[in-house]
Amino acid sequence: MPELIISKQCSLCKEVKSIMDFYEDKTRSDRYQNRCKICEVARIKLYQQTDRGKEIHQRAVRRYRQTSAGKEVQYRYRQNKVNKEAMRRYTKRYRESQKGKITRYCYRQEHLDHIQAGCVIYAEVCSGRLPRPKSLLCEYCGQSAQIYHHHKGYTSEHHLDVVPVCRRCHWKIHYSKHLSNPESSDVLDDAENLRCRP
Repeated sequence: MPELIISKQCSLCKEVKSIMDFYEDKTRSDRYQNRCKICEVARIKLYQQTDRGKEIHQRAVRRYRQTSAGKEVQYRYRQNKVNKEAMRRYTKRYRESQKGKITRYCYRQEHLDHIQAGCVIYAEVCSGRLPRPKSLLCEYCGQSAQIYHHHKGYTSEHHLDVVPVCRRCHWKIHYSKHLSNPESSDVLDDAENLRCRP
């Protein structure tokens, strides 16, 4: 039977600490890292300040944001009021930068049909031929609507085929497929559970 380890010396700070102050490492004989948690965190932060560390960290963050769990975390982060204000300030600075202007131009070229469909709806609302969405109820949940949803697509023949929806339901329609557990009570329902349109 292996000997029970209750303390260990850190290889960096040389202090003898409780085994609970070390992260687990199944590749080692005692199944714990040689560095204590404090030294390990400090080492990682120092490494992330180097060019190589920044590159690896950014690559890992980008990979995580593409996963269903990452998309779910991003959605929850955006719902916080403090985070919303911080994101508005960041977005404003980014759009004014040269990189932001180039990115916006490329996005507009790639999603030209979406933008044209939105412009048509905006013109219809301004002319009074289409009621403002805020004066209507959401087609799916019955709450106050905020925007129009092109439920048949963005092609020119379907520019006016829209239904009023709230932002929550609009998010469900487009992005719920990315959630890791869309059927849980505290997470948005799957778009398939919404009332289907013809």
